[in-house]
Amino acid sequence: MIGMGVANLLPVPILNGGHIVLHLTQAVFGTYPKKYVSAVHLFGLVFLLLMFGRMVLADISWLFAR
Repeated sequence: MIGMGVANLLPVPILNGGHIVLHLTQAVFGTYPKKYVSAVHLFGLVFLLLMFGRMVLADISWLFAR
């Protein structure tokens, strides 16, 4: 449970930590372009999908290695 909470605060754009970073960026620099936010969210989504895919493959290989 604690690990999931900590992982949710990572500065990856789709997670809550990413939203905190975007709000801090907006507070410091003022406004930011919508293209920037879209690109950052797309990067975060691709990063999370790759990370979860790797975890699923590791779990599957662990099951069949036994």
